[in-house]
Amino acid sequence: MRKKNPRKNVFFERLDKNVFSQKKILRRLFFLLVLFLIFYLYFVGDYGFLRLLSLKKEKDSLILETKKLQAQNMDSEMEIGKLKEDLFYIEKVARERYGMAKEDELIYKFIQPQDNSSTPFPEETK
Repeated sequence: MRKKNPRKNVFFERLDKNVFSQKKILRRLFFLLVLFLIFYLYFVGDYGFLRLLSLKKEKDSLILETKKLQAQNMDSEMEIGKLKEDLFYIEKVARERYGMAKEDELIYKFIQPQDNSSTPFPEETK
């Protein structure tokens, strides 16, 4: 019978240990890669948590803007109805917006004096 060389056994043992440690490192790297991928998809991706939060904020702001525009639309429709039917409202709008007046009616415009308090009055000469 042949004797086994103890050096070969040591070599193979070391080789097995190196292969085992490399497999262990590769498993860890694969696990970290999977964790990173899950993290990316959950938080950062197109359907991620952060994207969904920003879309929710945008949706809320669009709903608020829609409500404001609907209120403006209702106000405009009410004003159109008044302008079609209410003669007193038509007269009020004509006077206020367009400065119109009835015949033989005088219009007075009051002009506010400008505030010149920062500049001194010219001194009177004696």
